Amino acid sequence: MHIIDLTGSWSCEYGEFVLPGSANDNKIGKEQQHYSTFTKEAVRAPRQKYEYTGELFIEREIELEKDYTDMYAELFMERVNMCSALWIDGKKVGRDKIELSAPHRYDISEYMTQGRHTLRIKLDNSNLLNIHEMASGYSVDTQDYWLGIIGKFEIRIMNRLHISYMKIFTEGNAVRASICVNSHCKGCDEKCGFKIRLTVTTPTGETLETREYDCTVRNRREILDLTYIIDGEIKTWDEFSPELYSLRAELIYNDTSEEYTDTFGFRKIEVQGRHMLINGKRISLRGTTDCAIFPLTGYPPTDTEYWIKHFGIMKEYGLNYVRCHAWCPPDAAFKAADKLGIYLSIEMPLWLNYDVCPLDTGADDIHKYYFTNEALEISKTYGNHPSFIMFSNGNELLGDHEMLEYITTQIKAVDNRRLYTMTSNFIHSIRPCEDYFCAFEAADKRIRLQIFYNETAESTCLTYDDAIDETPIPVVSFEIGQYCMYPDTDVIEKYTGNMVPVNFETIKNEMICKGVYSKRDRYIKASGKFAALMYKEEIEAAMRTKDMAGFGLLGLLDYTGQYTATIGLLDVFGDNKGIISAEEFKHFCNDVVPLIKMKRMYKTGDMFSAQALLYDFGRTPQESQPFTLEMYNGDKLIYSAESTGDFEFKLDFITETSKIKVVLRYGEYYNSWNIFVYDGKLTSGAKIYTNISDIDFTRNEKAVVLATEENLKNSLKGDFRATFWSPVFFDTDRTSGLWCNASHHVFDKFPTDEFVDFQWKEPMDGSVSVELSKLPDGFDVLL
Repeated sequence: MHIIDLTGSWSCEYGEFVLPGSANDNKIGKEQQHYSTFTKEAVRAPRQKYEYTGELFIEREIELEKDYTDMYAELFMERVNMCSALWIDGKKVGRDKIELSAPHRYDISEYMTQGRHTLRIKLDNSNLLNIHEMASGYSVDTQDYWLGIIGKFEIRIMNRLHISYMKIFTEGNAVRASICVNSHCKGCDEKCGFKIRLTVTTPTGETLETREYDCTVRNRREILDLTYIIDGEIKTWDEFSPELYSLRAELIYNDTSEEYTDTFGFRKIEVQGRHMLINGKRISLRGTTDCAIFPLTGYPPTDTEYWIKHFGIMKEYGLNYVRCHAWCPPDAAFKAADKLGIYLSIEMPLWLNYDVCPLDTGADDIHKYYFTNEALEISKTYGNHPSFIMFSNGNELLGDHEMLEYITTQIKAVDNRRLYTMTSNFIHSIRPCEDYFCAFEAADKRIRLQIFYNETAESTCLTYDDAIDETPIPVVSFEIGQYCMYPDTDVIEKYTGNMVPVNFETIKNEMICKGVYSKRDRYIKASGKFAALMYKEEIEAAMRTKDMAGFGLLGLLDYTGQYTATIGLLDVFGDNKGIISAEEFKHFCNDVVPLIKMKRMYKTGDMFSAQALLYDFGRTPQESQPFTLEMYNGDKLIYSAESTGDFEFKLDFITETSKIKVVLRYGEYYNSWNIFVYDGKLTSGAKIYTNISDIDFTRNEKAVVLATEENLKNSLKGDFRATFWSPVFFDTDRTSGLWCNASHHVFDKFPTDEFVDFQWKEPMDGSVSVELSKLPDGFDVLL
């Protein structure tokens, strides 16, 4: 194959346009204005420095040193958002291409005469597909409506008889290459004979025997199936051993040859009942959601190094699965996931329902035609990657489910290398084409924690067994978490690229205006500790559910769109916020995690009863051994015992009100929780009032004044529940945790740290709050 590189400088009506890149990269478009007041639009999302929507024409001359009209030539653009059109020497080449997930390709063979040629390309990022503005593949909330060409941009010249693409299927020791061959055959009497040589290279770099196949085609474009049996032992691909092979197909015709090479893995994913299996072994998905947010570029990076770092963060936090929310990433992301052993769930850029926009799925006829082809293009372009284990048509799709079943059935019929579902989220009748179910409800029962605060505060026993037992296929919970943390506006300094953090700038100005900017570190830590506590409970509830196929967080990283949903324990750049370390997180989110079922609240002398469980999805099953349960009061070990599962003993060795840390160990793994033991004695020496006028200040006495809705103006009812997603997107008066002076005498008989834990559930639910900015000037809270 001969490559003519088209990257570099092109001309347009605004001057130079450098590719690969975007209009924003090239400072073309309307310059972003900063907001002066706090509005919903101002805090919606970071924006491009230069916004351009509509058609843009770019032009360039190339020089061909020889005539290539007897060859096959293709103009290849790796990723365009969303439409392109091509003219060569003033002549239109084929139809316009509308494609968001796969490369734009043009057959330009007839134009490749020797000499000088003018290439003119129209780029158009208008919403030509009528898909509104919510899908992560096309949304101001995520990667924005960038315009340009990113990734590879080149002319590829090869023999008329060549391999267009190759799908690689594996079964046991067999490699089946489904090879699409382009030929010069045009009539029913024509045929073309040639040879194909297949060569496999192992993960260690060993080149196996080359095998030759005699082939014949009779059409301009035809698919051949060739099987290569590997002698000897093979290495399978999974999260623990991401072993990658490569297959080279060489097409020999007369005295010419063309090669096509791709990587693959011996990986078989299947369903048995409610379980997902890879290579015959049950897996459990521990995942997060990738919403296509790129705070520096404003478009998806196409270099593997970026994605190695990005997915490496997920592995560092014990995750093995990433769901790409309403979008499909570029090839580099798949390559990185292949290398690291990350399981990918891919979706089309589709999110339509009347809850979020004026139309639903299939409301426009183009949806069926475009997205059927889009699903097939995604399969053809990225299907050889072993990391690509799951596919959904899109996010929260309501409307024409007949269309979704049609698309799913079509793609599954031609590519059985992964598992399929019709939509991510929302209850619907499970269809025969669906291999798994992904939603926040199953069998009309919730399978994420938000409605189970009371149960969660009482014990560590919450499971979703009843919902899973009533669902006949594997269930992966959808977007669990979404606990909003106070925005860290210091992130503004990290926006050194194409995007302007106008949302964070506006929030920062509002903090300053309300007099709370100096307290931001305290608020971030307080809300973050509460979020981390609840994320732990979310994850453990899923892990305790015996037949659950896995969970997907939203998310490990912040989502900076939809009115700034800072729900991540990491910021949008993947940096830790100082709330919880990766090491701490992996104690409850890993391939092996000790779990416990127990109450949280006790009185001294109560019977402590607990059941120990093991979430065991490591490389190999853990050897059978007893659990060790330890109790600590502060740093002091006060109790230790071993059991194969059940623990029961009296708490008579705890004589004072205490917060006790319970540690459960299983071999090298351990996990921990807090329980609270009360001695039943009240703090003496302080009277409690609800009205400050009732206090006799002439007496020297200790007094506590409780705030109530009656004695506070502009009060808000207290709430233990965390703010969900974004308080601007979902209007709410909820709090998000607390920060207290734990050493204050008022807490002598109420064990607490600086931040919230489950002993605060009842006090917070019975409390009232006040907006600090409405307090008198000079007033501060003693902390």
